[in-house]
Amino acid sequence: MRNAATAAAVLLLLLPLGCTQQEADMDSNLDSLVEAERAFAQASADLGLRDAFLEYLGEGAIDFRPEPGDAREYYEAMHGNPGRLTWGPVFADVSRAGDLGYTTGPWAMTRSTADGDVTYHGHYTSVWKREAGGPWKVALDIGIGHGEPEGPAPELAYAERGDTWAGPSNGDEPERRALFMRDSEYSALSELNGFAETFRSHSQPDIRVYRGGMFPVLGQDAALEAIGKTGGTYAWAPMAAGVSSSADLGYTYGLSVFTPGDSGDESARRESYLRIWKRNADGEWRLVLDAANVLPPEEPPAES
Repeated sequence: MRNAATAAAVLLLLLPLGCTQQEADMDSNLDSLVEAERAFAQASADLGLRDAFLEYLGEGAIDFRPEPGDAREYYEAMHGNPGRLTWGPVFADVSRAGDLGYTTGPWAMTRSTADGDVTYHGHYTSVWKREAGGPWKVALDIGIGHGEPEGPAPELAYAERGDTWAGPSNGDEPERRALFMRDSEYSALSELNGFAETFRSHSQPDIRVYRGGMFPVLGQDAALEAIGKTGGTYAWAPMAAGVSSSADLGYTYGLSVFTPGDSGDESARRESYLRIWKRNADGEWRLVLDAANVLPPEEPPAES
């Protein structure tokens, strides 16, 4: 009995030390992730857009132009210099295992024309992966365009630790399938219960929402004010999902179709999307970032 009590006391003493070490590891992983992002941006200035992306893209990386596609193939085929792209992170998060993270922030592309330089603005989101002991590599990259910001970008912030999953993982493939199904469920429930109700039940209160043509929106209320006033319905079709080995951070991406309601104020459209999910202490996956771009209208079939 005395041995059991002693063991319990030792465990209680070690627990805060373990938590402190885990927090220190996450801080270190976040710092290294942001350093990789900034080095990537500097490489773009030093080497040019094509070579910088080929250096930092991981194998099988996906970008959105605007449909999801092979990023390395796109940059390998790039000829010449499309312009000067600059960017920097303003927000970042990383998994407990330190093998998956994301960064997001503003970008600016300056192109030279006969009438002088023209600069375009927007926001990007990059999902990063790394193997144990290896460098961070970009796994997915999406950007949306918007007008010129009125002021400087905010200072870099890290996601709050908060009420986050710290339990065991069921294995890479079962966890990946579970998140894929969570995205599919989101689509089905949105059609059944309406977008607003489903959005609130599947997202964190401080969610980030990015849509082409508008500045980033932070928070559920602001997001619903910006994109939730619709009488139409969304149907999302996830194409793939990925989850950290600690099963606390993940992503899904795919295509969606918006069908307008009877008001006549909107038209049908297709979009590509990237979602980042975080798992809370109850084991429930919730959206922390949702980015989407409108796709060009589908070409009608040629007449025979």
